[in-house]
Amino acid sequence: MTFLRSTSTQQWIHFVSSHPLSLSLNGTSRESFIPPSWYLYPAVAFSSSNVPDAVPVVFRHALNELRMERRHDSLEKEELLLARRFRESIFKAGMLCGYPRTINSLVALHEAMPERLQDTEMNRNPNTGIQRYTEHGRQLMQAMYGDSAHQIQDLLGSAYPDMGWFCDSVAYGIVYEPTGLLSQTEVALILATANIIMDTPRAAKWHLGTAHNSGATPGQIRAVRRIAIEVGKASGVAWKNEIPEIDLTIS
Repeated sequence: MTFLRSTSTQQWIHFVSSHPLSLSLNGTSRESFIPPSWYLYPAVAFSSSNVPDAVPVVFRHALNELRMERRHDSLEKEELLLARRFRESIFKAGMLCGYPRTINSLVALHEAMPERLQDTEMNRNPNTGIQRYTEHGRQLMQAMYGDSAHQIQDLLGSAYPDMGWFCDSVAYGIVYEPTGLLSQTEVALILATANIIMDTPRAAKWHLGTAHNSGATPGQIRAVRRIAIEVGKASGVAWKNEIPEIDLTIS
């Protein structure tokens, strides 16, 4: 996998403003997608592609759109929610793309954020015990994978028991849990996006399926898949494996 690093911030601004990231894709209208969360997926795709400078560009694009659509009296709270959803999405994707890339993206986003949109407190409770997180993780896996959950857990645990425990407790229990900022549908689509960029077709196929289990329509999943591919191409990602199509049998 190779990455294009020479693209300037100005070029990313042009890419975000001129590309159909707000989803008029293959006849899929913006209204039939998941407004206003389209912006999560290009942000995750850029972060996973190790193009951190593009992440605040997407944020500013989404922020400007929010300001045009919302009433002034509710704008401040919604802007803060938007910023938190960006941070949380990139944090979740870091489990798949690697936290060095996530750190780069979060720092770039932080440096571009006005102080009023920055956080000083954790979103998670550090005093929650690991056993509780493990229980939450297993519940989330069951909700996302449906009847395939035990099969996936057995696969991970048999490959390496520590891997099975880690996925239950840390990945799904701590990192992937929605935390009130993102819906389960959005989480599944974020994981699918990151896996597409990282050229991991087995997991990408899983999460294209879990997105459907979590409430995304086939059209919505196809749109997010295309966003990941377009951003990946623009970022210089070179795939060795075929990018999977939607699999609705993960249930």
